[in-house]
Amino acid sequence: QALENPPYCLEDDIGWIAETEQKLMGCALICSKVDMSSDDVNITCAEIAKGEVTSMKDACLAVRINEVKEYTLKRGQNIGRVMGFLSGEDSTGELDSITLFCDEFEKFKKLLFVGNTLLLYGEVQEKKDKSFVVKNAKQI
Repeated sequence: QALENPPYCLEDDIGWIAETEQKLMGCALICSKVDMSSDDVNITCAEIAKGEVTSMKDACLAVRINEVKEYTLKRGQNIGRVMGFLSGEDSTGELDSITLFCDEFEKFKKLLFVGNTLLLYGEVQEKKDKSFVVKNAKQI
């Protein structure tokens, strides 16, 4: 009876495959958790890094965090407050210019650790160095 009507789904999903490969082999070969992200994703790390997107207000980026840097402000209105800079990657490449201003950094600080996979909602800023400014974040 359990074979005919199993108590759970027997189909492999992307997240399970990626986690199992990471656990058993030390790296995800076939896919990564970033690949299982939602339909909201409308931009990639490579598009931002290469400057293919000049400006985008409602951008959604799926990344695996590689590095988190905290910076304490020494000038301006928010002296003493902390903001964050992330380096993250998806299947297209790495982006090291992901910015979280003070309020967003405080709000999402618990999600910001190396190896975590996130959906980042924000905007691509049109500057000399392309950067992604985070307005919201969700864990994948």
